[in-house]
Amino acid sequence: MGINRGATNLDNDLTNSISEKDLLEFIRKKGLLNELINEKQDFEDLIPLSIFKNDLGSYESICKYLKEQGLKNKEIANLTGRDSKSVWQAINKANKKHPKQFTISHSPYDLPKDILQKTQLPVLECIVSHLIENYHLNYAQIGELLNRDQRTIWTIHNRKKK
Repeated sequence: MGINRGATNLDNDLTNSISEKDLLEFIRKKGLLNELINEKQDFEDLIPLSIFKNDLGSYESICKYLKEQGLKNKEIANLTGRDSKSVWQAINKANKKHPKQFTISHSPYDLPKDILQKTQLPVLECIVSHLIENYHLNYAQIGELLNRDQRTIWTIHNRKKK
């Protein structure tokens, strides 16, 4: 049925004075509960590109985001393939530069959490490679998504090729 179509039917099927229990029962009956749970789990396995729209470094942004999601430093270190001391340092620097929590918006190009485990390349090189190889984006598009100049993206990509 789809979440959007079910949400559209909410106005037709419900009144404004409904309890949470009734709302959950309605969602379950419409078959939307599993869809909502699966969608939430899908987003939990991704790192949104919107976290790069600030003045933080790539690794700092990823560590800060994962910490905000409730992961411990050791878990972040295992996930990113880095040392837990470098995770702590990245989070500490990120919180000084950007003390507020990230405003998250998902895009079709969000990154899998395990992107950094596969290689010992620098973080930005992994991200740029992933976006070029999987989505065939050009340097300008990637630069806009990551809040970087397209010439920086070109340099990073060419460095990886060598």
